[in-house]
Amino acid sequence: MGFSEIDHTADCAVRVWGDDLTSLFVEAARGMNHCAGAQVGNGPRVVRDLLIEASDTEGLLVSFLGDLIFAQESDNVGFDLFDIRVSDRRAAGRLSGARLENLARPIKAVTYHSLRVRRSARGYETQIVFDV
Repeated sequence: MGFSEIDHTADCAVRVWGDDLTSLFVEAARGMNHCAGAQVGNGPRVVRDLLIEASDTEGLLVSFLGDLIFAQESDNVGFDLFDIRVSDRRAAGRLSGARLENLARPIKAVTYHSLRVRRSARGYETQIVFDV
């Protein structure tokens, strides 16, 4: 499981891999936080329930990450703990985080550019481009 940042001309991109869809989504969130320079504070924890459905896995991933971006922008909250379960078309569980101490490079959106979740020798992998 993990992620690595990929050089991209204008935006930020990450390559993400995980043993299963759940770990892929968690690593995608961590990669997004890395791209944004999000530093979650040590203050009181914020817990939110998560329930997202989509017509395909790529749409589900975009919705999931989009919800995290919305929390950063609207509530100044970053999530760093993910107790979630992900199937091809549904993500459910609980997110835990805190107020952000820093957001160095806010992300505007998750793009569909070259986005394809695929099975691989290490489980699942994808490449995600963020509009910053």
